[in-house]
Amino acid sequence: MAESEMLKVLRKVGLLHVWEMFEKEKITPNIVSMLLKHELEYLGVTIPAHTCMMTLRMECIKYGNKKPVKMDDCDSKISDIGNLLQLLERTIYRRMAHFGLQKRDFSDIDDDNLDNILSGIVVDFPRCGERMLREILKGKGIKVQKWRLRDS
Repeated sequence: MAESEMLKVLRKVGLLHVWEMFEKEKITPNIVSMLLKHELEYLGVTIPAHTCMMTLRMECIKYGNKKPVKMDDCDSKISDIGNLLQLLERTIYRRMAHFGLQKRDFSDIDDDNLDNILSGIVVDFPRCGERMLREILKGKGIKVQKWRLRDS
């Protein structure tokens, strides 16, 4: 019988001792990607201090079939992401730097094109505010700085 994906993950991150509990609770890599540390502890699974919860999650993402929610696409604050994952903001920034991620990836669009697109949106939605404009632009695959949106 083939080795389960969860067993592979636990072996790789040095948590083989919790395998029986994971198997009993039917915890899969997809589930681990969504659980908080205290939820695992509630199930009786204690993650040792030397094993980072983020390391476990990152390994589970490789084996899971669900893509993780991109919290930076949801305009979440780094502090909110840290609270959700029970990690310090500094840890989030350090991991982002390690994996080459940035919070701010803006579209390469010149001011004239941005003005033209926004003019069309304002014709269709004359009473929409800045936040709605930003969401409409995001739906079109355009992400710009707040100051550029205000200047247009």
